[in-house]
Amino acid sequence: MNGFENEITGLWRSAPPEGLPAVDDKSINRYLFPGARQSITCALKLKGLGREHRVAVPEWSSHCVISAVSQCCTPIPLREVVDYNIPVDALLLYEQWGWPFNYAKIVDLLEKRDGLVIVCDRVDSCNIARPAYSPPGAGMDLIEVFSLFKLLGTPGGGLLRINGKYIVNSTESHFDNLTEILWSTPSARIEYPRLLDLHKGAADSLHPDLKRWSEKYSFFHAVQREEKFRRKHLRSFMDSPLSSDWPRWMFSAFEKGAAPGIVPLFRGRTIEEIDGFNRYIYDEFNIRCAVYHFNFSGDPMDTAYEKCLAFPIHGQVGNLEKIIARIE
Repeated sequence: MNGFENEITGLWRSAPPEGLPAVDDKSINRYLFPGARQSITCALKLKGLGREHRVAVPEWSSHCVISAVSQCCTPIPLREVVDYNIPVDALLLYEQWGWPFNYAKIVDLLEKRDGLVIVCDRVDSCNIARPAYSPPGAGMDLIEVFSLFKLLGTPGGGLLRINGKYIVNSTESHFDNLTEILWSTPSARIEYPRLLDLHKGAADSLHPDLKRWSEKYSFFHAVQREEKFRRKHLRSFMDSPLSSDWPRWMFSAFEKGAAPGIVPLFRGRTIEEIDGFNRYIYDEFNIRCAVYHFNFSGDPMDTAYEKCLAFPIHGQVGNLEKIIARIE
């Protein structure tokens, strides 16, 4: 017995929090998209972008992000755009795992490139009360995308905010029948991950469980509670030797209010060593980590991706101080 015989904890929450204050304004459902990827597509369409327009996307973007862009535009790797000075119509910038970066270069780009559209993919960022940056001038928009699935573990859910105002999801629900078919089939729970992925990308209506949760609990109270958990857990890592290889900007980000959901561990180790830590943490603590690439530069335009172990610090992680001590 190792003292950690609990359910498996994943990189992101597996279920939304319960026991929250009751919702005081059900109008949040007017702004919810079935998934954040639909919010990305909506943002590009609202800016009048189409197939002839190129959108730069970060390295190691997931297939769902690339698919969301390609619904209406043509994606192109951000690294190639920077290296070869390729003109683009829009940039999709990802606050990886909720770690904010320095937006000074982005503001400079907006000032120099008239008409450039920038979409801030903040799907993992819990401090939604703080805007990513302030637009430098009139006619320049701050576009932000958030994911309830990534933030709170709800079955889908995305938000689109432009200049601090949440955008109403005006899509007509042509696919209500699809939603009913997906979640009424006897095998729905067996095939849950695949069906949820299909729902977030293809359906127009909200997942029924998301709709019920959002009508029962206060979304903003849930985010505030999750933010407190994340910052408490992040502080525990920053106070340990496990953060000794983190660059200074990550500590500065915490001081400015960052609340990421995942931290990068064992930077600079061999892939065999990282895999070994991954197996150990899963076997000992029932925590499912992953070997991912993290941008340690903190600069979306001049990236420095390195392999690391992605470790969750969201609100479902328990016994973190004991786990850190054991890993050390």
